[in-house]
Amino acid sequence: MDYYELMHKDMPVCVFAVSDETVESLSVNPELKEHLPLSVNNKKSLTKWLHSRSIPVTRQGLTCLGIAPFSFMLSNYGLSLSDCYWIKPVCSDEHWSDVNFYENEFTDTAILDKFDNLECSERNGFTPSASVGGDLQKKWIMHEGTQVLVKSNSGNTALQSVAEVLASMIYKKQGMSNCVEYDFFDVRLADGSSLGCCCKNFTTTELEFIPAIEILETAKKRQDQSYYQCFLDVCEQHDLNECKQFMSDMLSVDFILVNVDRHLNNFGILRNPDTLKWVKMAPVFDSGNAMFYNRSSNSILPCGAELLNTSINSFTSKMGTQTRLIHQTNVDTAKLLSSTEVYDVLQKDKSLSEYDREQRVQLLQNTKSLFEDFLNGKKIYGYEYQQTLKASRINGFD
Repeated sequence: MDYYELMHKDMPVCVFAVSDETVESLSVNPELKEHLPLSVNNKKSLTKWLHSRSIPVTRQGLTCLGIAPFSFMLSNYGLSLSDCYWIKPVCSDEHWSDVNFYENEFTDTAILDKFDNLECSERNGFTPSASVGGDLQKKWIMHEGTQVLVKSNSGNTALQSVAEVLASMIYKKQGMSNCVEYDFFDVRLADGSSLGCCCKNFTTTELEFIPAIEILETAKKRQDQSYYQCFLDVCEQHDLNECKQFMSDMLSVDFILVNVDRHLNNFGILRNPDTLKWVKMAPVFDSGNAMFYNRSSNSILPCGAELLNTSINSFTSKMGTQTRLIHQTNVDTAKLLSSTEVYDVLQKDKSLSEYDREQRVQLLQNTKSLFEDFLNGKKIYGYEYQQTLKASRINGFD
């Protein structure tokens, strides 16, 4: 068995042993118990937390890694650019200042991601990309002195990157600042170049990200309470009174872009790692699984009732019913992107046919129309409304 200390900066939170990617023994420092990850309270939950910290086996391009993702994560001390936890071998005498990626350079991960047009100064072979989740090819780089996350797309188009950029533009036009700004970034893969996207890091040594899933796994939910309401209540108990407004605005933009993947790992809160005080909601990120990005080329996209019944991975199972969670949105449909603005961004993706671009422009016209009905008090998730849509299919308008 291999023995490690789970560190929170320079605080030794616990000592544990690992065998066959499973925690076999665990001893928690009683004076630092509060610094355990929120979801960790025993060997089983620590094992789960460690696996969530390694690259998923479904990640594209893993065949060239040459080592199991779990071992790759441990060999990189479990360091990330999301929080201030790290996994220290018991024989090591290193400190947080020696190893953390906020203050030290790190290695580019061409072997992992097949990106070969970006370089970074090496530092002991460590990389924060060893702890980046998600299935898309992605990596951290240093770009003009700033930590930047670069990611590619799945499939044959760059629609996921397009959606990230469009989401950034929508939030900016709405005057909402608590969102990550995405830009296009040209990535060169082993089989050719591709249009990807990038964003700057939103965490620091004073602000770490805690995903909603960790919060909800430890919250005491009442039987009469939804997970959504439970999340709101826990945030308000920690004086994050902006949570309800933030969630309503995020879900509004998700609806407009038909983002089908607002799962519990891609939103959360920012916490001070020293005091453990919850500071604010983490900015919106990961809006890329939107606009039916995975539909085959020249597909007719859903509209009307079919669009509202699109399956999603979030607090509800359908796109339309999630609007029931939107209580006090600040999204102004008069400040949404025009069809021309949407089309201009879609043109960046040269893999799209003209028909594919027109379909996405039409899609956002349809969601705008539906959202305006919602703002005007119509129950767009209701049976009667959807029956009306089936009878007179929405064609959209500017």
